[in-house]
Amino acid sequence: MKYKITTLLATSAAAALLCAGAAWADDQAAPAAAPPAAPASWVSGIKLKAQVEVGVTANPDQPPAGINWGHAFTDRSNEVLLNGVSFTAERDPDTSSKTIDVGFKVQASYGSDARYTQLIGEFNRSINSINQFDLVEANVQAHLPYITAGGMEVKLGQYGTLEGEEVMDPSGNFFYSHSYLFNYGIPLKHTGLMTETHLNPKVDLYLGVDSGVNTFLGSSGGANDNVLHFHGGIGLNLTNLTILATTHIGPEAFTSNGSYPTKAPGNRYLNDIVVTWTVNKSLTAIIDANYTKDDAAKVSAGGVVGYLEYALSPDLSVGLRAEVWADSDNFFVAGYPNHYDFINYEGGYGTYNPAFASKGTTYGELTLGVNYKPQGLPKVFDGMVIRPELRFDDALSGGTPYDVHYDAVSGTYYGTKKSQFTFGLDIVAPIHL
Repeated sequence: MKYKITTLLATSAAAALLCAGAAWADDQAAPAAAPPAAPASWVSGIKLKAQVEVGVTANPDQPPAGINWGHAFTDRSNEVLLNGVSFTAERDPDTSSKTIDVGFKVQASYGSDARYTQLIGEFNRSINSINQFDLVEANVQAHLPYITAGGMEVKLGQYGTLEGEEVMDPSGNFFYSHSYLFNYGIPLKHTGLMTETHLNPKVDLYLGVDSGVNTFLGSSGGANDNVLHFHGGIGLNLTNLTILATTHIGPEAFTSNGSYPTKAPGNRYLNDIVVTWTVNKSLTAIIDANYTKDDAAKVSAGGVVGYLEYALSPDLSVGLRAEVWADSDNFFVAGYPNHYDFINYEGGYGTYNPAFASKGTTYGELTLGVNYKPQGLPKVFDGMVIRPELRFDDALSGGTPYDVHYDAVSGTYYGTKKSQFTFGLDIVAPIHL
C-alpha cells in the first residue's frame, strides 16, 4: 500500500512538472499585473463581514449511529446543521508598499464546524452542544519591503495551514463536503509565525515555526507546547499555473489517555503539494497530493485528490472531485459520534469513543457538485452560493466501514457496508457589513 501511495505521489509530481513546462513559455510574454491602489488611510482598509452556512447531508442507509463515515464537517446523517455563523474583521497589508504596512485578521465562528476547527487548549468543551465556539483566526500581518525586490509577508498569531486545496472557510471551497485528505491528512491551523518571501515574481519561499498541529499555547495546549515545529514550503506562480509544495514537521504526541505516550520519540511529517491549472476562463483543474508519516505511532497515510471546476455562466458552475486516500494502518480516519469526541481524542483529554474501521483501508471518493450563485440579490448578500452535491464513497481495499452501528454491550461502533451514497446541500450566505 505504501508503494501505491508513493507511486500516486510520484505520478502527480510528474504531471505537475509537465504542466509547469507547458505553461512556462506562455508565462514569459504575460504582462505584469498592475499593483492595487493603496487605500486612502489605514482605517479605510478595514473590512467587516459576517457569513452563515446551513446544510444537510442525506444518507439513504440511515446509519443507526447517525454518522456519515469518511466525513468530518458533514458527518451527521439526515440532520440539518448550522455549520457556522462567522464574523470577520480584517485589513490586508499593501503588498506593493515601499514601506512597512501592517494588517490583521480576526475571525470568530459559532456552529457545528467548530468541533473540528478548535485549537487544542482553546475554548475546548466550553459549550456542551454540537454547536460550539471557535476563534478561527487571530493574527497580525505585515508587509516588509526588505531582503528582495518583492519583499516579505509576515503573519503572527493563529492562522490557517499552508497545506491542502480545501480550507476551513466554506466560501473558499467548491464542495460542501470535504475530502479524506482535508479531514484526516493535513493540519487545519497553527499558532506561531509564518513568513512568505517573494524571491522573484514567480517564486515564493514560506518559512515558519509553530506549536504543532491544531495546537494553542500553554499547559492545556497539548503535549508539545515547548517544542517548535517547522512549517514551510515553496510556491511557483505562473500566469495560468501555480504549484505549492509544503511540509509540517514536529512531534504530535498526545497527553495522558492518548494513543501513545506523552513525549514519545519521533516526528510527524505532513507533506502536501497542490497544482492548480487555469485551463481557460471557464475551466480549472487541480491536483492535491499528500503523504503523512508519524514516527512515534509508526503509522503512515496519504493519497491524491483531483478537481475539475467548470463555469457554465456567471451564476452556475459544475465540479467533479475524485480521490484515493489510503489509511493502511487504520489510524487517521475515524468517526466522532459525541460532541467532544474529536477534540478529546486529538488533545488526549478525558473520555472519548471514536469509531474506527475494522482494518486499514484505502478509500475512494467521487463527488459531483453544482454551485449556484443567485444574481440580483441586495448588495449586502452579494456572493451567496447554493451547493448541492452527490457523493459516492467506497472501501477500495475491502472491509465494511460505512453504515455505522453502535454495540451497546461492548460500547463500540462497527460498519456494515462497503460503500455509501450521500446527497448534500448547503447555503453559504455572506453578509457584507
